[in-house]
Amino acid sequence: MTNTIESADLVRIQEIADGEASKFFASAFERAVLNAVDPSTSHKAKRGLTIKFSFKPEQDRNMVAIAISCTPRIAGEKPKTTKIMVGQRSGAVAASEFQKVPDANAPVKYEESGYKSVTSYVSLSSLGGGVIPERWAQAMEEVVYNILDPNTDPEEARSITVILAFTPTEERGMANGHVSVVTKLAPLKPIPFSLNFSHVEGTVLGVREHRLEQTSLPV
Repeated sequence: MTNTIESADLVRIQEIADGEASKFFASAFERAVLNAVDPSTSHKAKRGLTIKFSFKPEQDRNMVAIAISCTPRIAGEKPKTTKIMVGQRSGAVAASEFQKVPDANAPVKYEESGYKSVTSYVSLSSLGGGVIPERWAQAMEEVVYNILDPNTDPEEARSITVILAFTPTEERGMANGHVSVVTKLAPLKPIPFSLNFSHVEGTVLGVREHRLEQTSLPV
């Protein structure tokens, strides 16, 4: 298929749906960062977010509905540990939690409530030196070509997924990660064919592709 679309004609990721993708990114990114610095979670777990754009073209291929969703990826709290004592009591098995006797002279510990918000200088359009809008444009171009390709099902779902993942360092002052843009396109339509079999008493004499002008196998 001849490519006739210029990248400049494609909607930009940071502007689509009145900036909804950018809003999703900001909200989910804040949750992921807050989770990354939370000491009650493991620093080794990956955080991030996934923004998915689902395309549903109409039959004439001129109009496409797009559903935008965003899922943050955060780590759960570290597992809590305890100990139990097991044995027998009055002829039956018994288990009770081992409780330490609190030290009355131990100082009282006050725990921080944690951060409540993030002053972020990272955005959907700036992360990675602006790589997301660039990759989005490439992916969007692939999707549009695929929708307009008559060899594909016009109403088959397509999608573009932006995946951001990062892992904090142990001191939680930094994180390393990566971002990727994954495109799912509609496959080419299957090409139908018909076969004619010539066989006698279980012995196949010949196989030919059935064509409109051909009604039987040559003898």
